[in-house]
Amino acid sequence: MSDEAARRALDDGKQICVVVSRLTVRAMLWAMQESMREDALVPQGKQSVKSLIGQGDSVKNIEVNDPKFKEFERILKKYGIDYAVTKKEGKYLVFFKAKDDDVLKQVLAECTKSQVNARKPSIHRQLQKIMQRLAAMTKRRKVREKIPDREL
Repeated sequence: MSDEAARRALDDGKQICVVVSRLTVRAMLWAMQESMREDALVPQGKQSVKSLIGQGDSVKNIEVNDPKFKEFERILKKYGIDYAVTKKEGKYLVFFKAKDDDVLKQVLAECTKSQVNARKPSIHRQLQKIMQRLAAMTKRRKVREKIPDREL
């Protein structure tokens, strides 16, 4: 009898281990899915002012008068800043989290740098203009140096 009791105890122990391990795996999967859902609920990038304020962080804003605002938004997305935009009287108010303040300074520096570079004429165009001027000057010289043949 003791052998049968030992076998039953072993079989019961195996069954209990299998059931417990299945429950543990299910609980872990459920916990992972819940954490992924919570991550998905927090919006990132462009969002409404209400949802930005609702995240619990302090919010700052800046005023942007840039006519190329789409380029500014592209750079904001590049740096992964959570922001909200409202437009009033041709000016854009950009709300962002206070913790992104340093990153936003970099974004503004990059925007101003790209605008300054956009104003500079390209070197290729400058060279073309100089070549055209030189070509025009040589044509003038040829006309001046032209000596008619005067034979009698």
